[in-house]
Amino acid sequence: MAVFVFQESAKQIPVSLFVYMALDGDGQLMAETATDRLSAVIGRSHSLGDFRLFFPKPASTVRYNYLVSYTPSLDKIQETLVKALHLFPTKNKNPPQHYVGLLGKAMPEGMPESQANLIVYQVSCCNNTLNTYCIVIVQTQPGLSISDRHYFTIIITL
Repeated sequence: MAVFVFQESAKQIPVSLFVYMALDGDGQLMAETATDRLSAVIGRSHSLGDFRLFFPKPASTVRYNYLVSYTPSLDKIQETLVKALHLFPTKNKNPPQHYVGLLGKAMPEGMPESQANLIVYQVSCCNNTLNTYCIVIVQTQPGLSISDRHYFTIIITL
């Protein structure tokens, strides 16, 4: 978390972390949502085979947003992401604060969600909480048997 001091008073600013999954060729990405939040990304690619990224239920001290979209090439990911940002209010009412978050689904006009090749998961710390973390569980499924599956957990601390 970043803390800046202005004229003898400390003000905390929202900090966001973006985790993205993108395809640069053949493959498929699909977002699994639960109550307007991204709960998992299910995908398939030539190099990874079938895979699933789980995003466990979020802590109440942070805000979570996501983006499902299409980018014409990997070098256009930042441009695609910036176009999908929106200003959201935080839970702080006094003084009122806002943070920049992703809109959810933003596919180009006329393109079905099944052609999405970019999914972004955003974790934003918008209050005075320190040591906020995000957990991502990745499961690869190279074979059909449970013994062939591989799991690893990524824990990110803001």
